[in-house]
Amino acid sequence: EPFAISLVNVSPHGFLGSVDLALSPGARIRLGQDGREAEIVRVADGLIACEFASPIDPDEFLPRRKKRAGVIGAARSLFGRRRRPA
Repeated sequence: EPFAISLVNVSPHGFLGSVDLALSPGARIRLGQDGREAEIVRVADGLIACEFASPIDPDEFLPRRKKRAGVIGAARSLFGRRRRPA
């Protein structure tokens, strides 16, 4: 049965999400229209930590957002540090 997950963080190997359901570690879930598979590895206080069955490109997983000049997109800021000019 489908349910909603609010993503907190996404990486090539997994994600952290907020859910309103009681889920258990070891459960397998499918995400999105392409049915990407992930396993729940930790559950605590309405949060689930999941590991993807195979690595993903986070930029393709998250919805595209328009970027403003001089501002890093919200999704991209989750995946690495900004390098500051020397």
